[in-house]
Amino acid sequence: MKAAEQPSRNMASGVEDLFGEIAPTEPEIETAIETRHSFQPWAEQERLSAEKDTLGLYLSGHPIDEFFQS
Repeated sequence: MKAAEQPSRNMASGVEDLFGEIAPTEPEIETAIETRHSFQPWAEQERLSAEKDTLGLYLSGHPIDEFFQS
């Protein structure tokens, strides 16, 4: 019973709960989906360069691979 009353007491007193509102609201979800679909995939060389810069290694391929494809 106390656990059920705690959120309303916190809201009434203005106390923020660390885990209170984790789930995004409906408009936030729609905006995130629209934003996600507005990006274009990176060119392979650009992606490989970013992997090397970020991770210190090539993860999804290697720049020399384009010369060995038959």
